Amino acid sequence: MENKDECQHKLCLLDNKYIILKKLGEGATSIVYKIKDFTNGKEYAAKLFKKYDDFVENEININKKVTELNCPFFIKCISSSVGYLVKGETTSIQPYILFELCSKYNPVTLINCNEKGLDDKMCKTLFSQILQIVKCLHKSGICHRDLKLDNFIFDGDNFNIKLGDFGFSSQIIKKKNGKTKKLTGKYGTKSYAAPEIILDLPYDGEKADIFSLGVILFTLRTCKFGFAEAKVVNFERNILKKLYNFIKRKEIKLYWELLEKYLNITGLSEEFKQLYINMVAFNPDERPTIEEIYNHEYMKEIRDLNEEEMEAYKKELIDELKKREEIINKSTTPNKL
Repeated sequence: MENKDECQHKLCLLDNKYIILKKLGEGATSIVYKIKDFTNGKEYAAKLFKKYDDFVENEININKKVTELNCPFFIKCISSSVGYLVKGETTSIQPYILFELCSKYNPVTLINCNEKGLDDKMCKTLFSQILQIVKCLHKSGICHRDLKLDNFIFDGDNFNIKLGDFGFSSQIIKKKNGKTKKLTGKYGTKSYAAPEIILDLPYDGEKADIFSLGVILFTLRTCKFGFAEAKVVNFERNILKKLYNFIKRKEIKLYWELLEKYLNITGLSEEFKQLYINMVAFNPDERPTIEEIYNHEYMKEIRDLNEEEMEAYKKELIDELKKREEIINKSTTPNKL
């Protein structure tokens, strides 16, 4: 086992206990590292925040609640702390959350590795698992507000998919009349965000999550985005940036014609197109519930499978993901801290 001094010479030390091995990702407010406890050799993922504020406090609280659910669909929070980060001669105070370390890539990496989306069969198989995860989250009284492929990750040889990054998540509060209390704030990622969030209007968190799921469905199937963001613009030369105009105005036939002409997106079934358009509707009340998505004609193939058939579908998906993982492994160079 390595001692502290040996570890400290390699990269940097967190809280006098963890050696930082490599960077896994970075966002506007935090950096995620792979770390190792040099006292026992166990490895974790650590999310280090650039500053401590109410958003960090909220994320810690949401992660604790999610972890208490003891659900295999969510990346488990191990602990949270404000400790010392020692890097060379510099020492800084660093708030951080420790998570279980998942062993595989996120869907974005595997979908983009050959710039080819999943076929209908595999898309439905994976998307049904994502639906199940979000359904479980909503049932527990939490909306995510930053659903995107980057925030899901595969784990284990069977590519079990899990959801993480609850930094923008919020509790779902029901009023006395049974309606959901509206949320405020422009949270999330623009390319996945619902139009009501972009317009800075009060919104239903669950319906905003449904919109993001629609974007996820499209990217899984095509490896592309159906629009740059859900923003209605009047003067814009870039076709991708004004594509959502046609969804908002319900000029759906023209929308698909433009996708085919400018993005070369073809071969999508009518059932897929209908479900996707419903999920990314401008009016939140026109978006389907998760149950309605699962019961849609596009998902019928998955919905009607027995347990044995479902396992065969999952195996086909896993085999494809393994092929893509091999492509990545052959071309990946080590990450730099």
